[in-house]
Formats: sequence, C-alpha cells, structure tokens
Amino acid sequence: VSRVVNESSLVDHATREKVNHAIKMLNYKPNLVAYGLRVKNSRLLGLILPELGHEAYAELAQYVEAASEERGYSVLIGLHRNDCNRGRMLIDGFQRRSVDGIIIQPVIDVQNVYSTLREYTTVPMVLYGHSFSNHQMGTVQFDNYRAGYMVAEYFAKLGHRHVACTIGPQGMEYLRERFCGFRDGLSAHQIGIQQRDIIECDFNYQVPGKISG
Repeated sequence: VSRVVNESSLVDHATREKVNHAIKMLNYKPNLVAYGLRVKNSRLLGLILPELGHEAYAELAQYVEAASEERGYSVLIGLHRNDCNRGRMLIDGFQRRSVDGIIIQPVIDVQNVYSTLREYTTVPMVLYGHSFSNHQMGTVQFDNYRAGYMVAEYFAKLGHRHVACTIGPQGMEYLRERFCGFRDGLSAHQIGIQQRDIIECDFNYQVPGKISG
C-alpha cells in the first residue's frame, strides 16, 4: 500500500489499480506521523506569532500557510502573547512534534530568549522582522528606520505640526530604529516633538485608541 500511495515505480499497473480501488472503498488514510518518522520529514512547519487579533499577524499567517501548502507543508500556529516563557514552551512543543522548521515573530526580550534557545534548538529557525548580532538564525528583516521616516514625511505632507506618538517597548532594537527614523523625519521637516508627547507602551493595540480618545 505504501508503495502505491508514494507512487513507487516498483508497482505494476494492475496491482496499482487494485490497491487504489481498495483505498477508495475503505476510505484509507495514510498515517503521516508514521511516515514522517520513517523518512525523518514531517512536512510540518511551526509558526509562532504574538497574536492573531492584529491584521498584520493574521495576514502573515495566511501568507505562510498558503506558501507552505503550495510546497506540500502544513502549518502549526502558536501564540506567545509576548511572554518569553510561553515562547520557549511553544518552540519546545513544536520540536517534540518533529516540525521541519520554525518561523518566529519574536517576543519583546528576543535577545535573551533566543540566544539561549540556539543552544538546544535542533530544527532550522527563521526570525521574522527582527535580527540580532552574532547569531546564525535566518532572518527576514525590514528597514525600520526608513519606515519611521516615511510616517513622519506623511504627517508633514498633511501639514501637521503638533505631533504625538505611542511607541513600543524600546528594549527592542527594531522599535528603537523605527522611532529614530520617525524623529529624524520630523526634524527634517522642522517639526518638533516634545518628550511629554512620546508615550511608551506595550503591544496592547487598544492603548493608542484609549490615549487618543
């Protein structure tokens, strides 16, 4: 049966027809876990995100799932909710499920967490939207400085002169880069921003709405 399911060339046409008929009649489903153990390839990927309530993370999950499906992979999704211990637990759990790789949108304390994880992680890992020095993980990065600068340019184009902003935890390098770009973009258009108008908050997406309201 396994040779027919795996389309082996060692099975003649008549036998293949009989086996396929039996598979259809019995509604047979191959055990992918057992197959994965035999070939050491589970065809599973782990995707770890902060949450799914924010549009950016939900879209990322959809794109990862679609791209994985095209290549014959299924995706397991875990949410760390910016909890370092939960992030460790998810990575450990995915490894126990023998995933072939893990994609991570990092938690706040990424430097501390993943510098220790690399010592025992046994599968390929990719950090999404973040990187840090002296690390061998693959990364998908953005020009965060330029992104912040573009936001400032947009405000200037609209004619805004009195600007306030909420910023994420400045312990994360990519957020510091984003804010530096925003601040420098304002300065380039002779727009000042007072320290009292800069509010640092966590990744609760309800915070900006409460502040503006």
